Amino acid sequence: MPNTAEITSQTSAYIEIIKIAIWPTLVFIIFLFVRSNIYSLIDRIKKIGHGKTTIETGQQQFERKPARSGVDIALGLFKPQTVANNENNIKTQIGLDKLESDPEKIDQLLKLSVVLSLIVRFEKLYNLIFGSQIRILQQLNSGEIEDRASLKRFYEYVERRNPEFFKTYEYDSYLNFLISSNVIIEHPDGKIKITDLGNDFLKYLIDTGKQFNKEL
Repeated sequence: MPNTAEITSQTSAYIEIIKIAIWPTLVFIIFLFVRSNIYSLIDRIKKIGHGKTTIETGQQQFERKPARSGVDIALGLFKPQTVANNENNIKTQIGLDKLESDPEKIDQLLKLSVVLSLIVRFEKLYNLIFGSQIRILQQLNSGEIEDRASLKRFYEYVERRNPEFFKTYEYDSYLNFLISSNVIIEHPDGKIKITDLGNDFLKYLIDTGKQFNKEL
């Protein structure tokens, strides 16, 4: 388990990442890079040929009407100046202007997008998961061999304390939530194990100082 200094450092890193960008803006910038490269390529094309066959092309034949994407729609929720300021902030924070080529810039943005998407995913999961389900992940992370029958003790414990709530929320749904979230996997032999994503989720909770003892 990380020591206090490591947790503080890692938590600061997560906070900085969250501060420098939001997901829609990031995807929008990547979209702009890719789109501009495609249009540049089209503008440079004068002839398309193979062997002795040549087809003359004119720029007027290429109509630039990119479809309105989900990213464009999402960005439409914000004022243009807000988007522009955040775009500049991203470029500054990740050193985008210091990179020479578009492929380098895109690679850097994609790396950031991976981190941001995982943060969003883990935050959403943390808002939905029960404390007892987190304890299941901890149990599986310890390397203990478990299956549906043995893990039911976690459900039964909270069910006894919250009978009204669990009257309409059965054990299979309770466990299947973890499976559908891809933090645990049930093997053909019936054994249930934590996934790499589940391991990383627990690490994220530690690194960001999240409470493990949530309700239920």
